[in-house]
Amino acid sequence: MARRAPLFSRRTFAMCTFAGAGAAASTAAIGRGHVGPAVDARHAATQVACGDGMPMSAIEPPTTTFANARLIDVGDGELWHWDTGGHGEPVIFLHSFTGSGRNWGYQQTAFASAGFRTIGYSRRGHWGSSEVNENSGATSVDDLIALADSLGLEKFHLVGTAAGGFPACVAAIERPQRLLSLTLACTMLGIPETEFEPLVFVMGDESLAKTTATFRELSPSYRTINPAGVAAWEHLHNEAYSQTQRPNQPVGVPNSLARLRRIQTPTLLIAGGADLISPPPVLHLYSRNIHNSKTLTITEAGHSAYWERPLEFNKAVIDFIRSFPVSFRH
Repeated sequence: MARRAPLFSRRTFAMCTFAGAGAAASTAAIGRGHVGPAVDARHAATQVACGDGMPMSAIEPPTTTFANARLIDVGDGELWHWDTGGHGEPVIFLHSFTGSGRNWGYQQTAFASAGFRTIGYSRRGHWGSSEVNENSGATSVDDLIALADSLGLEKFHLVGTAAGGFPACVAAIERPQRLLSLTLACTMLGIPETEFEPLVFVMGDESLAKTTATFRELSPSYRTINPAGVAAWEHLHNEAYSQTQRPNQPVGVPNSLARLRRIQTPTLLIAGGADLISPPPVLHLYSRNIHNSKTLTITEAGHSAYWERPLEFNKAVIDFIRSFPVSFRH
């Protein structure tokens, strides 16, 4: 058997770094009616670029006071959450591994103003919520459903970014009757590296893991033009965990490309054009395995598109949710 090439090299790092730009370019070409060579033509109609030709601009950090924030009992633990209330369709946000339920300041006001009941919470081990209990059989999907039940939500829209996409994806597979729509942003979904071998870049790089969370998750453009936003993001990251050890609550059955094919919920896949962790080709691969999906690349954004380009992110998700007939949503 031939010796496998190293998981990561300077050459593959360079190719990975530019993969996002190339994918964004080909995606933008699709939006103009031309199918780029890196994109499957069968999915051309569903691929768009967001922010193309519009430079990233600095937006002041959110100063949101989270609505009706409190702890909610989910059986053998408590989850810190906030809820704008109201009679609109509920939208639940699932945060990244480096964040918590407090990271959705840009989304709370925007979605509530658009008429949605907007909800965010911290998963176990994150700010304000109980620590992960290794003796508990509760998964992060169990907690999500328990939260929804406690809030009286029969169905809801689900938005997961980065590690928040892991339980969001499993929920779509295991509890499809509860979801109105699914948005997966800048996420690897917890799928094993071996399933990405057709792609040029390789995840799990040790040298990338040794860099700061700021370098990995915020794009060069954002770090350059918005120091106040960077400082606010870092503050939330530094307070993101409620336990000393890295929280690692299981999501349930691990995700795989084969399991993605079971998703029937209408799905929006969002990529950051400058995301070092899950660049656009990853989302395009997911799209080829999720039947009822659309993909969107937010140019210049890194692994935290919801924070770096919130106006584009919010508009994309709200427009996606509103694209369904009312009869479908209810």
